[in-house]
Amino acid sequence: MPWTVSDVDEHKKGLTPTQKKKWVSTANSVYKDCMKAGDDKTCAAKAIKIANSQFSEEGAMGDLQKVPYGALRLVATDCHALVDESEDKRRLQMTVYNGGVIKDHWWWGDLAIDISGLKFDRSKYPILENHRTDRKIGFSARPIIKNGKVELDPRTSEFVDTEASQEFQKTSMAGFPYQASMYAIPSVIERVEKNASVDVNGFKFKGPGTVWRRCLYQEASVCVFGWDKETESKAFSKEEVEIEYETKEVKDEQLEEQFIDNNNLKGGEEVSEVPITLDQLQKDAPDLLKQVQDAATADAEAKFKVEREALQGEITALKGDNTALGDRVSKLEKAEIKRKDSEQLAVADAIWEAQFDASDISGKRRDKIKLHVKVKDYLDDSGRLDTVKFTDAVIAEIKDWETDEPTVLGAGGGFSRETDSDGRKRQKLADENKGKTSELLKLAGQPQKA
Repeated sequence: MPWTVSDVDEHKKGLTPTQKKKWVSTANSVYKDCMKAGDDKTCAAKAIKIANSQFSEEGAMGDLQKVPYGALRLVATDCHALVDESEDKRRLQMTVYNGGVIKDHWWWGDLAIDISGLKFDRSKYPILENHRTDRKIGFSARPIIKNGKVELDPRTSEFVDTEASQEFQKTSMAGFPYQASMYAIPSVIERVEKNASVDVNGFKFKGPGTVWRRCLYQEASVCVFGWDKETESKAFSKEEVEIEYETKEVKDEQLEEQFIDNNNLKGGEEVSEVPITLDQLQKDAPDLLKQVQDAATADAEAKFKVEREALQGEITALKGDNTALGDRVSKLEKAEIKRKDSEQLAVADAIWEAQFDASDISGKRRDKIKLHVKVKDYLDDSGRLDTVKFTDAVIAEIKDWETDEPTVLGAGGGFSRETDSDGRKRQKLADENKGKTSELLKLAGQPQKA
């Protein structure tokens, strides 16, 4: 002692630089006051407990968090990818995650992924090289869980005819070793403190470290060995993405019990509860109490000042022309509607691109295909895009185009492409027109054509 910012992660994971400074200030202040009448062991436990308690509830409600893009691409030991020619055709054998601990990850520390919480929201997934959408290897059905591992089923995995895929198949059959990497997005994580432990995938995971309790699978990639060690320095890894996940804290029970024991004994007699009062805090940590009081006063004054200035501004604005105020509200409402529309379109475009990348549809035809599945048809009652139904519709539409054959002779003697969907729509229109013509002839008293 005293503690420094570099010591914080041993006792409290997931704090921001500002929070770490606050943790250090609190812990050192409590420790200093406690040591006036206590010993190092007791005072250290007490200081850590109080410092940790400041942040026990923070980040527990699924807030948006900024995470480096590369931190969502994971490589576990003994996760391989290779081409097998032992059967009638080339098949891909790929272990995406082995169910164990990914040691010393550059962002998460020691990391385990709860296989029971791994979710899949699609029927097909891309297989890429190094998570690059321009390096397509193949595609697969949903991964399977086999012997506690996440694997791609060779029977439902297919190679695509690309340069990257051919190169991978050739080098793999020649004996070149490839690792497998998984891309997933967590929605519930556990921060396991030092000396604490949790059960996951049938074993005890010891902290400090992180457990993804729930996550959504995105895709799998083949990678050369050592690729994951370089991700921290790669440009794409430094790009931050916002994801929403809930954080749960798993504390050191021994440390908590020691703290409770030390504080539940008065004169050798055990008491059932020791409520923390202002008098006790004044006695045990007067400097901390003063810091809390000063900070609370300053915070209240700052908030009051901001609220007062905002209120004065609102009063001034309300004294203006009511028409101008109405126009302002109208503009804000329109801006909000436009923002929501843009958000839905961005999500829809991401779904289109992901499915196009997993297909053989060329870039020239993609804009035309998009016209057949409209975002507005897949909005729920709250105006949000139903991504599951929209994705299913996109997959069906792309599949329809992938099975097209050239059937109509063009004016220049060449073939133009007519889809099954186009043919059905044209036939439906012809039938409707024929029916309308018959009705008009009947009304005019003219004989109807057979």
